[in-house]
This record gives sequence, structure tokens and C-alpha cells, in this order.
Amino acid sequence: MEASSRRRSASPPRRPRRRPALRAAPWLASGAIAVLLGAACGTALEPSPSQAASVPTSGSIGTAPPDAGAVLLRNMVGPFRSKFVPVADEIAAVVRRACIAAADPVLSFGLTDQPVAVADARGLGLVSVILADDAAAFECRATLADDGTSATTIEPPSRLDPGGTDALDGDAISRVSQTVVRDPSGQRTIAFGRVGPDGLEVGVEFNDETEVVAAVANGWWAAWWPGIKDPGGIVSANHRNEVLNHVPDPTRLVEGRVTPAPWWVATEPKPIAMTVRATMVERTCSGGNSPRGRLATPTIATSKASVVVTVWIRRPDPGDCLANPEFPLVIQLPEPLGTGRTLRDGSETPPRDATIHPA
Repeated sequence: MEASSRRRSASPPRRPRRRPALRAAPWLASGAIAVLLGAACGTALEPSPSQAASVPTSGSIGTAPPDAGAVLLRNMVGPFRSKFVPVADEIAAVVRRACIAAADPVLSFGLTDQPVAVADARGLGLVSVILADDAAAFECRATLADDGTSATTIEPPSRLDPGGTDALDGDAISRVSQTVVRDPSGQRTIAFGRVGPDGLEVGVEFNDETEVVAAVANGWWAAWWPGIKDPGGIVSANHRNEVLNHVPDPTRLVEGRVTPAPWWVATEPKPIAMTVRATMVERTCSGGNSPRGRLATPTIATSKASVVVTVWIRRPDPGDCLANPEFPLVIQLPEPLGTGRTLRDGSETPPRDATIHPA
């Protein structure tokens, strides 16, 4: 579900057009295409010989070219680049360890041993990773040390809306999240989502004819850019740089990060019930504001013994930690509760009896 929108007042957003190639994009050079295709396969590519030769060195004529890993690391901690820098597996592992160590039990609910699905680096020492498997997906942002041996999380890993992270087919592309954040680099826009196997490349196009090239791997894409500039299009492309598909209404902000919310019922529903009237309360600091408009689709797991419902709520804007209000909730079950099955709140591990008020 989309969050509140923020649109340009000067002119309507430019829709991506189906065209033979992304002619205005700076990523059409053959070397850039090779890097993009390699990243789409989830590998960390080394610079081509021509790229390595273009990097200034302090040696004399005949000096060996710089180590490719050192070149990539220099690009990661250097100035912002509109094209992603491939992230080597060892660097991604450093960021992942920092994220796991900083995990918050609420923001990172369900985080176990998810691997790095995609890593996005494009300068300033900032690295974003999506940790994901078939069960759950998380976003984490970190700053990388200049030598690449350690990382510091900017924010603990955040669970992503389970209703928006399913794998896609063909050239389809989706946007799981697009938010504006403030961190050590200043204000920037972060966007990421899913892309089908035919979408080998993803570009974020702007109305001033500039573009940001996203990192693509394992069916995920991720990118960021300075400030709050609205994209005119977010598109998937094939290896010939032909636009295949696009994200509708790319100027809208989307909050894809969610947290579980405890809920309970006053009395257990009858066995024939498929609608449950409940009450929930938000865990995170929302300034005491109502969660109205931020509820995501709950996840429901059924078994012979129980029906486990996990209520998800989209992350609020940062607020004071005041007492959050209780909020009425209607849960639609996929089937009748049935005789002998208990109703359980999945926001805790193990799931809690939903007829008991949470502590």
C-alpha cells in the first residue's frame, strides 16, 4: 500500500516510455553494461582493464595496475556516484554482521539467518543491504570504514511488509519502499523493490534527463540519491537496454518498513467465526498518534491446533515515546476458527494466546 504522496507542482511526472534503448542514460557504455549484467547475477565484478587504467596511481610508467578490490573500495567511500559500485561478498558480509549485531527485537522481528539478497553502495561510505529469504525480508543501512574491515549501522534492520516482498515474474518491477531519511550524509531518498528475472537492469530516471542506476541481484533492486528529488520513472530493462516495464506513479513515497503490533480479543470467537473483532496497540514510538492508515495486511498461519495472526503496522515518522492509544481492529480469517483451535497473536515468539491482554 502506498503512503502519502509528494508531487512536483511545476509539471506532472514523466511516465517511462517503451523505447528501443535508454538513450539518455549514462549507463549505456559497454563497460557499464557488463557491470550491470554482472550485478544482476549477484556477483561482484572487478573493473575492466580500461577502467582500472583510468584510476590515478602514484607509480611510474610500468607500475602494476592497482588492485581491483582497492579500486572498488575507493569508489565506495569516495564521492556519490549515480551508478552503483559492485559490493564484494566479503564487504557485504561485514555489513551483514554489523546489522545482525545491532538488531532490535521489535524492528527486526523474525530476523534469523537471512542472507544478503542485494547490496547497494555508491559512495560516501554508505551501504544498504536487503537481507531476505523466502520467509522474511529486512532493510539495513550502514557506514563502511575506509579500509572496509568494519561497518557501523545507521539504523537496526527493519522488517519489510510481507505483503509486498513476493518474487516477481518476467519483466515485472515493484517498489517495496521509497522514503526520505536523514543520516550522516544528510538528506537522501532510498528506494528498493523486486524485479522479475527478465529485468536485468533497473534505472531511476529523473525529469532533468539524469539517472541513477540501481544495484540488482536475486530478484531485488536498490538505489539511493541525494536530497528529495522526485523520479520521473523507475524502469526495468533487458541486456539491450530496452525498457521493459515501470513502477506506476514513481513520485509517491512508500513506507515498506513494518513492525508487529500486539493484539487481543475480549472473548474468544465462536467456532463458526471468520471475522474477529480485536484491539491492538503499537509498540514503536509514534508520538501517541493513532495507527489509522498505517495498517498493513496481516499474515495468517493456520494449523489443526491454532490460527496465528500477525498484525503489521507501517513505521511512523519519528515521534516521542508517549503512551500509544489502543486501536480497534477487525481481522478477517481465511476459514472458520473451528472447534478446538486457539487464536494466537503472532507478534511474539512463541505466539501468545490472543484472549490474554499483552503485558
